[in-house]
Amino acid sequence: MVGVAAALLALQLIPAEAFKPRLPRTAAALEGTPRMFQVLRLEPEQDALFVARSQTSSRLEIIGWSGAHEGDLRLPAAAGPLNPGWGVLQSPSGARFIDGTLLLDITGATEDLGRLVDASRVAGFTWRDDSEGACAVRDDGGGASSLVEFFFNPHLATSASFPLPAGFGFGDQTGPRVLACNRARRIVVVGLVGLDHSARVVVLDLVTGEELGRRSYPAGSAAGLVGSPDGRLLALDAGPDLSVGPAGPTVVLELDTDQVLLNLGSDLAVRGFSADGQAVVVSSPFQPGATVLRVADGRNLYRDTSDRVLLGWISRPHGHDFALAFGSREGNSCTRGEPGKFPQFCRYAPLQSLEIISGDSGKMRQFGLGAGAWGYRVN
Repeated sequence: MVGVAAALLALQLIPAEAFKPRLPRTAAALEGTPRMFQVLRLEPEQDALFVARSQTSSRLEIIGWSGAHEGDLRLPAAAGPLNPGWGVLQSPSGARFIDGTLLLDITGATEDLGRLVDASRVAGFTWRDDSEGACAVRDDGGGASSLVEFFFNPHLATSASFPLPAGFGFGDQTGPRVLACNRARRIVVVGLVGLDHSARVVVLDLVTGEELGRRSYPAGSAAGLVGSPDGRLLALDAGPDLSVGPAGPTVVLELDTDQVLLNLGSDLAVRGFSADGQAVVVSSPFQPGATVLRVADGRNLYRDTSDRVLLGWISRPHGHDFALAFGSREGNSCTRGEPGKFPQFCRYAPLQSLEIISGDSGKMRQFGLGAGAWGYRVN
């Protein structure tokens, strides 16, 4: 993700264009009795992590954010090997996870979300901040798209939708994607990156679909977008594109004011924000390791300088801790890369080193090896 560092152009807040949202409709309830799977939790905490100790495991281990083993989830036979499906598997709290389009709840119930929507037309699946729902973008064809919100009530999954504003459909761009789905603030943030590295972001009312604000970023601004779970912060990520040239530097800014809080240059990418937006995990696509930074002042809270590669991450709800998964490359599997042109590709060891990073002190706690349960997959 090497790019030419350049100052971003002055970014203007574009007044929201009024549009008449279509009121959400609740989909019909799923038919049939949900299949059950075994849940065994020894010392429950409010939040937890799911860890697969092998690539073909039929169970997930429940790990508290203290790093202690708390129990197991035994998957239904129909689930098969973990499949990232729509994206991040585990909900923020660890109460639910997705295997393909199969929703598995900590209560033991399972539901097939593919019955609610056509999975092939849905992208950008993002958990809601309270783990009680999720948001995604549906391709309606003809350049139109809709925001779909899923509701995960016990033993019942439903959905509702409203149309996205014009200009946020699927076409010649890398999007649209849900950047934040936040019930506490009642907003959803949707972003779109164009082939010329321009970007657009719209903020909508999560219930009515009313447009609350919109921002536009000029060509050359970013190759990717990352939003904080609370919808307050936005990262414009640098990235190479051989056809139109590199994007600008990676920056973290406040979405409401466009104030730049961090300028990370052209060699780092934002991987994820903490739940409260106070910390951010970054890494380079060309160098191993990862760093956790404090957003307010850029202070380095944690840095891994080993030859391991960051493969997975998840933030702890209502705080600024991270769980990170580092993979070790198998040296004899690597292709020969060319800096700035073609990256080096390597196979990684089947299991990753799993670590919890404190967003206060930067202290690291290891909790062994695992794979799969945070929505990443190694080659």
